[in-house]
Amino acid sequence: MRRVAALALALGFMIAGVGVPSATAETTPPPNAIISEGNGAAVFIGYGIDRAVNLSWRPTKKYEGAAMLFQVQRGDGAMLESRTAAAAFRDFNLLPNTAYGYSLISYLAVKKSYTITKGPSKGQTIVRTLTKRVGTNRITVLTLPSMVVNLKVASIAGDTATITWEPPQYAQNPVTYTVTMGGNVMAYGMTTGSYTATGLACGTSPALTVIVENAAGQAPKNAAVAAKMPKCP
Repeated sequence: MRRVAALALALGFMIAGVGVPSATAETTPPPNAIISEGNGAAVFIGYGIDRAVNLSWRPTKKYEGAAMLFQVQRGDGAMLESRTAAAAFRDFNLLPNTAYGYSLISYLAVKKSYTITKGPSKGQTIVRTLTKRVGTNRITVLTLPSMVVNLKVASIAGDTATITWEPPQYAQNPVTYTVTMGGNVMAYGMTTGSYTATGLACGTSPALTVIVENAAGQAPKNAAVAAKMPKCP
């Protein structure tokens, strides 16, 4: 990949529209990453991370060692990267729990020779580098959700405490909730905004945490609330 990057950058002054790479280093994608392959030019990987999406790519075996350039577009038409030799890109400032579509357009640098037929330079050969579009990959990536809103202790009676919450912002994509207490999972895969804990000791203040999860993974931050139980008699 370093060879490809160096060669493509060296050719940059001859190729219109080459941008300065603003990519991040390629990292190992998580198990739920979206991977697109099959256009014969590149492997395209994307996964959501909070309010951002990590994208990375590499040429397929057919194009290993070739001078390749790549162009990234978002589904709303935004041009994110214009003909770069970089291997990764991070799309920032996105909405949580929102699906974003991306296209990766692959180009192959092709050298062509031209012989001058007129003028003082007649007979000389000029070599120019052009780009040939060789494939397009498309993927849709879901960003991670944000934490729940307005988490509170709604009621305490005897040894029970009921907590309630509202869905996270931008909850247009399905989310589920997991409630933990003292590191132990009390409820998993919930879709409603309330939970009642039982068997709580008097005079204690156990912390109940609500974890939000969607198809891309867990929210990077979780909300917690302490249930202050009545003093022991």
